[in-house]
Amino acid sequence: MISQKKLRYILYLEIIIISFIFLKSSATLTVFIDEYLALTSGVNFFRNLDFNAGLKAGGSYSVLLTSGPLSSVGSVIGWNLTNNLIIARFSNYLWVLIIHLFFINIISKYYEINKNIFSIFMVFSLLIIPWYFGVLYSIGEIVSTILFFYAVLLFIPQRNLSLILFSFSIFYGKLILIILFIVFYSIYVFL
Repeated sequence: MISQKKLRYILYLEIIIISFIFLKSSATLTVFIDEYLALTSGVNFFRNLDFNAGLKAGGSYSVLLTSGPLSSVGSVIGWNLTNNLIIARFSNYLWVLIIHLFFINIISKYYEINKNIFSIFMVFSLLIIPWYFGVLYSIGEIVSTILFFYAVLLFIPQRNLSLILFSFSIFYGKLILIILFIVFYSIYVFL
């Protein structure tokens, strides 16, 4: 059996290696229209409370904007600090990593899990394609699905927090997640 100290070292090493992979990929990815829409609408939302990706994208609250502002918080912070797309992409990876580690700490208070092993698997999950590119491109499905996942895990021990997470993942992330919420809640109510 591996000790908790060794697992922690493995987790730290994994974060360093994966961070290097994400940083390297941030510099080599081509520009993607959804990335442009997510970043510009996110920057405008956090600066002016106007979810606007520009006139060419249909203006405020255009049908082209399929993800809420939650998906691009990291890239908006990176962009506002540096005006550098590579840093913006990498910042979004850091945002997703922080969300994972934050909620792993919360759920470990309610479930008997090995926090280090769970963290190792969840951090590694960021390398799964298409999540890998979605994190760098600030695609809405990534953060929304992560919050939705933790909302499901926290539903029994922390219902209020869980419902807030469901709400954020749906209304500030991806509206389509409302279907999963209806299925989840129906199963809970009727079974």
